Amino acid sequence: VETYKAKTGLKELMGYKYGEWAISADNFNISQIYDEGLIKYAATDSTATYALWEEIQQVLQNKD
Repeated sequence: VETYKAKTGLKELMGYKYGEWAISADNFNISQIYDEGLIKYAATDSTATYALWEEIQQVLQNKD
């Protein structure tokens, strides 16, 4: 198995629900702190993380 080819990142797992929301790492600096695009990215990333957590919990609860 070539695990480096696995699509297990947040954006691959939740892209079906939130679409493409990745931004360049160059945007992560203090001068961009109030940038609308960066704020939207942070909001989408955190929301997608929580949604994935909820989906995983649902699957685990249904395994009983």
